[in-house]
Amino acid sequence: MQAALTSQGYVNKEVFSYVQQHPFSLAVGDVAANVQQLAEQAEATSDPTTQQLRNLLDLGVPSEKIVAALELLREAPFSIGIVEEAHASGAVLMRDHRQYSDKSLLHRIMVHQAGYLVSPSKEEAQEEKLRQKLVRLDRCQPNRVQGRHRPLR
Repeated sequence: MQAALTSQGYVNKEVFSYVQQHPFSLAVGDVAANVQQLAEQAEATSDPTTQQLRNLLDLGVPSEKIVAALELLREAPFSIGIVEEAHASGAVLMRDHRQYSDKSLLHRIMVHQAGYLVSPSKEEAQEEKLRQKLVRLDRCQPNRVQGRHRPLR
């Protein structure tokens, strides 16, 4: 239980705390209302991106454009997947560093990191899995079932 609570604390601190701060908090909830509040705010903000948005509003840029930009921010990936992929290459380095020379180790790590650039997307992997399942089902030839395959009652 203690490990689960500690893990939850780290996730809250390292991920969700950023969503509660500017500029990410502007993209949570009603974006148009958040932009309106930003425009009405009297004091300057310490976040440079939010200050740039505020300056744009002060210069007369339509709030609809700011809302559209913040809507795009909602679509941005908000995970640690990219960092974890790089971490995997570092783990390969630490695991194999005694077995290889410096040059060959650098080449192995480069190939390991480049694998993420050419690997299939999640959708392509699912499609390939379904294709393999169809191939297996076609090999069963259900249209050629004979009497000995039928259950007796």
